[in-house]
Amino acid sequence: MDDITASASFLLGIVPTVTSTEVWLESEEPVPSDRAVIRRSFLLMAKRSASIPMPPVKWYAVVTFEIANGTESPSRRVSTTTPTVTWLSAANGPPTSWVVAGADGVLRLQPEVTRNFHHEISFLPVELKDIKDHADTGDDVTITNWETTQPIAENNIAWIEAHTSDQNDAPRMPQLELRMPRLPQDLTVEAKLEVQYDRGNGKRTARNQTEDCVRIPDNGTYHAVTGDTWRLWESYASQPFFGGEATMTYRLMNGKNQAIAPQTVRFRIGGKNPDPARARAYVETLPNAGRKGFLWFSYAVAKAESKDYNGNGSRYNQFWQLPVGENDTSYRKSRIPHAGRPLWGNDGGTTPGGYGMFQVTGTSDDPKDDIPRQQIWNWQENTVAALEAIS
Repeated sequence: MDDITASASFLLGIVPTVTSTEVWLESEEPVPSDRAVIRRSFLLMAKRSASIPMPPVKWYAVVTFEIANGTESPSRRVSTTTPTVTWLSAANGPPTSWVVAGADGVLRLQPEVTRNFHHEISFLPVELKDIKDHADTGDDVTITNWETTQPIAENNIAWIEAHTSDQNDAPRMPQLELRMPRLPQDLTVEAKLEVQYDRGNGKRTARNQTEDCVRIPDNGTYHAVTGDTWRLWESYASQPFFGGEATMTYRLMNGKNQAIAPQTVRFRIGGKNPDPARARAYVETLPNAGRKGFLWFSYAVAKAESKDYNGNGSRYNQFWQLPVGENDTSYRKSRIPHAGRPLWGNDGGTTPGGYGMFQVTGTSDDPKDDIPRQQIWNWQENTVAALEAIS
């Protein structure tokens, strides 16, 4: 978001100067009826300073805009629902009259004019980004808050990329960063992340392992962010792959080390499927895949185990994917709620069930073992485990 500020000054008897503005949310493309309603929240700061020596007073609020989808009318691309404004502190009486939420989806910033005072309102965007390729800032993606009462959408998922690059077939975890551009110098940020996966995509929670819950920091406390950016990817760069339902919680700390009400961003860490040709090539490079006999067609086992789950003709499916349009109907009821989650096959309860491209179930020593999480969330690890089990 560009710098947005409204102000009103009436200092030392000078003729007052006033600027007001209107703010709304707009998407690059219309939101079709099969996509979730878009909601995005921003932090707003209101400030009062005086012409006489006295410390400024600041108030903070969370403003949420909503863009409706095209369920009841043609697809929309601007906010038309009344924005919600939640003041984070009642101390000193927050200036609710300065911020007017209109039923037309527009927020009007109109600080009052008061002799000997300067009033200002500005937006402080909070951004959860997947920076993907570190050298290319043009591919950064903003992860938006998932209202869990709504179907999950593309921008509610931080994707595990199927391939690191055109030259590297290995998958890559999302490269998450929490950013707060234009953070005032008198504020600091504390934040934490928790990601929980319930095995069996929520049906077999009794099989959950300790490693299925990932916390950053690992003790569940807040991390004190240096500056305005927290590079989360540095904290899990060397960990086994993971995914699931994620909650980012952040709070602002003022100069007195007092916390302003915590805010959350809910999203999912989910995976994308490998390119079929690159998946087959990887399977065939593994030692067991080239042996004579059964294993020479291991690539075909993967195709057969996971075929068609993401549309007719799809192969090498490690994960459920979102439908790509109204006509994309194959397994639609499963794909919408489970997008990004691993394919999981229930065997009636005799084993943990099968996961991923090869529907890996247990280990070569014990088919009732629970597999490690990297075999669920990393398609190459799933492949290695499968070939070891059937060799």
